[in-house]
Amino acid sequence: MTGTRRRKPHKRKRTFWTVKGIADHLDVSTRTVMRWIADGDLIAHKFGRSTRISDADLADFIRICREGE
Repeated sequence: MTGTRRRKPHKRKRTFWTVKGIADHLDVSTRTVMRWIADGDLIAHKFGRSTRISDADLADFIRICREGE
């Protein structure tokens, strides 16, 4: 065997948004974002007492909203 190594597949680092971050980004209130979460329209994850939304879930939510218009 020669000195060839297998590289590990590159994992994309996931970024999580706060409710306030999404509200600021979309120019809506935090209550609106919380309503989307409560209604099941926007997927959120709980980490302890913190609520976070992944980049992928936010992108899906925006795509679905655009298609519904």
